[in-house]
Amino acid sequence: LMGISGIGQYVRYMPYPVISGFMSGIGLIIIFLQIFPFFGLDSPTAIVDVFASLGDIGKNMNMQAVLLSLATIAIIYLFPRVTKKVPSALVALVGLTLVTIFAGLNVPVIGDIPKGLPDVHIDTLLSMDWHHPMVMVIPALTLAALGAIDALLTSVVADNKTKTKHNSNRELIGQGIGNIGAGLIGGLPGAGATMRTVVN
Repeated sequence: LMGISGIGQYVRYMPYPVISGFMSGIGLIIIFLQIFPFFGLDSPTAIVDVFASLGDIGKNMNMQAVLLSLATIAIIYLFPRVTKKVPSALVALVGLTLVTIFAGLNVPVIGDIPKGLPDVHIDTLLSMDWHHPMVMVIPALTLAALGAIDALLTSVVADNKTKTKHNSNRELIGQGIGNIGAGLIGGLPGAGATMRTVVN
């Protein structure tokens, strides 16, 4: 509804310092949250906890993971000197995954990814208490507004990086349809993710 009504067009009035600060903050968060994985450890979810737990790295670090991390960084920055036809990040991902498998390195892995299609939860929707609709409407509007701001800021960041121009209203319509679909299969509402967009 926000996309159809044209609210998305107003993101262009977002001041550049806000966008720049947003991008810089996201960049720092990416770096801080990768400190622990660099050493083969699970990262705390909060940035404050990352700094509070830095002292634990020395006694728990996984040297094989550290060597793998250093090799990844080296490939990402040095491989473009060999050729730019293949993305260096892809070479690092595929190459070092194979090295890890064949060398039998003891490093943390993501684990099993669920297989198959999720169940549709129409029964949950039908069993809701519609006598107090505001209990659902107010949180829904709050999440929609937050998601819209996040997605449109992400779009502006992507525009700056790719020298393109997004369609804000189309972005909001797509996000709304996606979140409706996610809700039907028990998913949580989401929005444009600046960290993952910048990395991609």
